[in-house]
Amino acid sequence: MDLIIASGYPYPYRNVTEELAAANADNWFPTTVDFRATAVHSGGAGEAATFAQLLDVIAKKKPGSIRELGIVGHANQDVFVLAGRIDHGTIATNAATAVIGPDSIRANMDRIKSVRNRFALQDAKVPSITLFACDAGSGDTLLDEMSKAFQVTVRGFEREIWWCFMIANGSAVRGRTWYDSVGAGLHPKCDSSQFSPDIRTWIPGKQSYAGNQIDL
Repeated sequence: MDLIIASGYPYPYRNVTEELAAANADNWFPTTVDFRATAVHSGGAGEAATFAQLLDVIAKKKPGSIRELGIVGHANQDVFVLAGRIDHGTIATNAATAVIGPDSIRANMDRIKSVRNRFALQDAKVPSITLFACDAGSGDTLLDEMSKAFQVTVRGFEREIWWCFMIANGSAVRGRTWYDSVGAGLHPKCDSSQFSPDIRTWIPGKQSYAGNQIDL
């Protein structure tokens, strides 16, 4: 699977001690540094802070070379956002160019059409885009519009993907994830083996192909 991470979430802490305090207070959310750590253990990734940059990364691939593309970042049921910050659990961004949603998809349709041939139909299997972000699969519109635009299957997660941050042996440990597939609203302890270093471990619960919703 090819991956692209959201590169526009700056590190908001003065140091890792402050960051750990936020994590222990359940007031911590992953930023680009965490997405990069995830990518290291998930096959590597390109980076994009805007929709245009994401399309640039795709455009650099050879035609027919992408079977599966994963995009890692923050989302809600309506939009995927490549840059900004998280404010009390809500995505905040001043950059409209960072948003992937119905309006920006329509605005970038010519560019999207120009990269469709990077996706490969192999063994009669339609290529796919998986949105590795919380709630990206909780609604229909985002998956449907992306599927129609890119002409691929688009998958999303209906509940929260938890990122983990801790200090072990004096060093920061980041990038590991766990998916709350049953909607419990609680995650295991950060040092639990249930957290995976490879985000490709998790299976999304919903997908759309050209607007046809399928619960997996």
